[in-house]
Amino acid sequence: MRLPMLGEETRAELGGKAAPLAGLRRAGFPVPAGFVVTLSEVERHLAVCGAPGASGTEIRDRLVAQGADAVLRAELADALDALPGGRDTPVAVRSSATTEDSPETAGAGLHETVLGVRGPEAVAEAVVRCWASWWSPRRLDPRPDTGEDDADGMAVLVQVLVDADAAGVLFTGERRVLEAVHGLGDSLVGGAVTPDRWELRDDGSRTHRPGSRDLLAVRREARVLREPLPAALRDRAPLGEDRVLEIDALGRRVEEHLGGPVDLEWAVDAAGVHLLQARPLTAALPEPTDERPRGDGTGTVLRGVGASGGSATGTVRLLRSVAELSRVRPGDVLLARSTDPAWTPLFPLIAAVITETGGMLSHAAIVAREVGIPAVLAVPEAMERLEEGAEVRVDGERGTITVVAPR
Repeated sequence: MRLPMLGEETRAELGGKAAPLAGLRRAGFPVPAGFVVTLSEVERHLAVCGAPGASGTEIRDRLVAQGADAVLRAELADALDALPGGRDTPVAVRSSATTEDSPETAGAGLHETVLGVRGPEAVAEAVVRCWASWWSPRRLDPRPDTGEDDADGMAVLVQVLVDADAAGVLFTGERRVLEAVHGLGDSLVGGAVTPDRWELRDDGSRTHRPGSRDLLAVRREARVLREPLPAALRDRAPLGEDRVLEIDALGRRVEEHLGGPVDLEWAVDAAGVHLLQARPLTAALPEPTDERPRGDGTGTVLRGVGASGGSATGTVRLLRSVAELSRVRPGDVLLARSTDPAWTPLFPLIAAVITETGGMLSHAAIVAREVGIPAVLAVPEAMERLEEGAEVRVDGERGTITVVAPR
């Protein structure tokens, strides 16, 4: 069976990420060319390696050991040959689970993405990595151990990789926010940098807040690396005003086409703007405020970007690496430079999250909004200014952290 090229079909078997992109490409939107390894392929492979009563971990390990079979490898080679640039063009291999990018949950960071993949063998390995991430411990709502009698599953989206000069996200709806970084969007999604941010208004006015502009993600052969941003770009916004308006207009068209507010991942190269992802907004963005932080006699007040609304009080737990996750206790306020998908299991436990870098699309922001906890990101020197064990109040609407009781 030939793998469907992106845009040929829009059926549910394409998964939550690929199906809306297929519909947008079919409607003429600038979605990069690609194809989909459908749900039936992983089901066919599971029928060989699965066993009644096996745990999710056992099934995952068997699937990885088995790998993609000869039939799928041949289909992948044929599909890659049909892409612009042929089988050796760099591609992005991304999960497209049925539980991703729905109106209820974005599933941010729960499954695998592999960038800069080249050639049928490498793509086959990346597809299996995406399949295996269905049983990842990152998931907020793990599958039953057997995985049987479950209509959900994992398709995989393979698209031509956009070697972006700039990339980012646009949130539409009553509040429209555009975030952008130089280079690929990996540094933004991973929270490694604080993006430039534009608040877009219906009267045409815009406010621009510069980001950290210290790192960029760039493809080097078959790898994506984070490198220091060249000095010539540090005083330059990732987008000019004309490009900001173009992306905003594109977002309005997508919103009208899909019938509701969305968040869009996009990338810009010499050919123009490309849509990489389109998903319904799963939680409203906190409203911006011009209120300056005020002390109330209880201690220091820090300010950052309010990325998930609400307020909570708890004890600061400062983590410098994923190796320290076991130190977190229920009700703690997580403080870190940034978070990535490996940190996802912590979010249902904690009261709030604070990071030194990041934006509205970063892992910490999306997961915090989904689990309903406040998040304040891009807080300069937070890890130096807040002590482990201090009691703080985190206000995700105002973007403030107040020290209630020092350590």
